[in-house]
Amino acid sequence: MDDLVAAGSYALVLAARDFDSSRGASFLTYARHRITGAVLDELRNADWASRTMRTRAKTIEAVRDELRTATQHEPTADEVALRMGIDARTVTQTLGGVMQAPVSLSALDEVAVRQHSRGPEDEAVERERREVLNFAIDALPPRARHIVRAIYFDERTAADVARELGVTPSAVTQQRAEALRLIRDAMQRYFATAQETPPAHAASGRKKTAYFARIAGINGRLRRAFAVAV
Repeated sequence: MDDLVAAGSYALVLAARDFDSSRGASFLTYARHRITGAVLDELRNADWASRTMRTRAKTIEAVRDELRTATQHEPTADEVALRMGIDARTVTQTLGGVMQAPVSLSALDEVAVRQHSRGPEDEAVERERREVLNFAIDALPPRARHIVRAIYFDERTAADVARELGVTPSAVTQQRAEALRLIRDAMQRYFATAQETPPAHAASGRKKTAYFARIAGINGRLRRAFAVAV
């Protein structure tokens, strides 16, 4: 909530700076539009599950419901994969990816996924995601890494971190958002399939290339996934 308030406050400052009364709109209308957009962007930035992944997860859930009704038991990933003509790993990775996303703009889909029991394959995918996530965080630039760990691991507010670093809360919010975009790009790249599309909010090419190179250098197992510059 503090992060959303910070994003909205920063948008209000920008609205006050950019407002042009000659265009006929009231400041209230203009500011509300800017603040709403900033809050929605903040939510999207925190969601590293791609739109493609969420669409696929919805399809998988529909197939699981059909199989559950037809067989009267909880379908396995292999059964779902066979029905859809895909491999079981894609099924478990997709559902695991949606469940691990910190913020969902499609909350009902996420709740539906969480209601199902988790098998050994699901647990394996979750462990793998956590491992890759830790490597992705470790590869961030020092200040961005500190901000991410302070906010998401130590549960500190953006304002508190800003006071520690001697910067404004909006600066912390901006750096956190960029860090989350890098992390999300890394997670999507590692778990991507041939059908995945590039992230909609990808970080700039040069920064992302350097970031992927740092991840590849942290762990040899990740070198293959992050070896090619984007």
